[in-house]
Amino acid sequence: MTTMEHRPAREAREFRPVVPCYTMDLVAALTGRTKDRVKHLIESGELCHVINVGALTARARELRFLPDCVMAWVEKRKCTMRFDDVISLLIPYAGPEVTGPEIYRCLNITDDLSRYFRAGSLKVSKPGRTGRTGAARITRKSFCDFVQSRLVS
Repeated sequence: MTTMEHRPAREAREFRPVVPCYTMDLVAALTGRTKDRVKHLIESGELCHVINVGALTARARELRFLPDCVMAWVEKRKCTMRFDDVISLLIPYAGPEVTGPEIYRCLNITDDLSRYFRAGSLKVSKPGRTGRTGAARITRKSFCDFVQSRLVS
């Protein structure tokens, strides 16, 4: 009779559900404003921590809004979040890597991440492969740098 070798369990991540960022259409609907009025709120600094996930060379911006910042504006409170708070909302655990699906989910992105890899905005620590656990792994530092460089307000 052979005994099974005891393997240590994988490090468990603290589970906190990720609330995806809001799109421009959703923010306009929630606030009862037009898209132009929402853009004015961004430019005036009333809506903070807005992230442009569009291509840097594109004319149109693809803006994503943090739900907590939008709700603070709706409730007429000042958003006092720091950048560390923004990152902890987007990726709620402290690990060295972020997976591709996590980035899709938290930033509400529908297109391929490869354009960010080609542009050098995101650095891959482990390339993706097919299968259930085949998602590309991106370094947390490059994700933080990406978000910080794409903040509009």
